Amino acid sequence: MAPVFLINIILGLVGLLAAFTLLPRDRPQSSEAIDAIGAVLLGTSMLALIFGLIQGSTDGWRGVPVVSLVAGVLLFAAFAVRQQRAPNPFDRDLAAQEQRVHFRDAPGLGFFSAVSGLAYVISLFFQLVST
Repeated sequence: MAPVFLINIILGLVGLLAAFTLLPRDRPQSSEAIDAIGAVLLGTSMLALIFGLIQGSTDGWRGVPVVSLVAGVLLFAAFAVRQQRAPNPFDRDLAAQEQRVHFRDAPGLGFFSAVSGLAYVISLFFQLVST
């Protein structure tokens, strides 16, 4: 790793310190606890799926990437089962509110998707041209 990227650690710590000192404290409005087991299952399933997709596309679809993808699917299934039985599952009402996407949001979605995709393609192009 190049030493120039170590500045990100310093900037991250300064930002974290500023957030703790400058942002107001917000108290939870309900006494419900977070489903820690569900959060861990969801997080590890997404990690396994993303790792498997990245490694599979670069190193080939055998061995570790396939095992990682299968583990991700199984962990996600365990998360779904956990949400059915958990005393405090993730808030489904919040997900229902987020499904209301308005037609006026479509141009912004298209623009930012195109800009993000273009930035990815340009960065790959310059990496391949410079070698």
